[in-house]
Amino acid sequence: MKKEGLQADSALTPKQDAPGETRTVIDEMLGEVKRRSEIERGDDLERSLPVRILLASALASAFAAAVVGGYGIYNFPDAPLRQNGEVYTGKHGQPRTKEDYEKFVLWKNALFVAFGSTFFFGFAFGIADSREKRRRRSAA
Repeated sequence: MKKEGLQADSALTPKQDAPGETRTVIDEMLGEVKRRSEIERGDDLERSLPVRILLASALASAFAAAVVGGYGIYNFPDAPLRQNGEVYTGKHGQPRTKEDYEKFVLWKNALFVAFGSTFFFGFAFGIADSREKRRRRSAA
């Protein structure tokens, strides 16, 4: 009976060459990933000037939005500031000056413009890039 148990266990053990086969499969998969990335990199280099301008605008706008947002987080931790008659207060009721309130309003408008332009340029780039890629595929 013990021999039968040993034979069953030995049938379940993996082949000795399994690590080599696994390595081969992984190398083939990495080769495919590299091939596809080279194709995509080539597509990126072939973008037209308007599409590249939209991409640069989207990236610059995103950077500006991050800077404007960071400025607000640093300078207005108790936002939103409110005007109650002649008194300006933060969210926690701390008094603020009129200059602080004016800076807050200006920052709020700048934040709206920065994030709005980021979305606008980002969507415009996405649409223009996908149309351009579709045209290239249909022409090929």
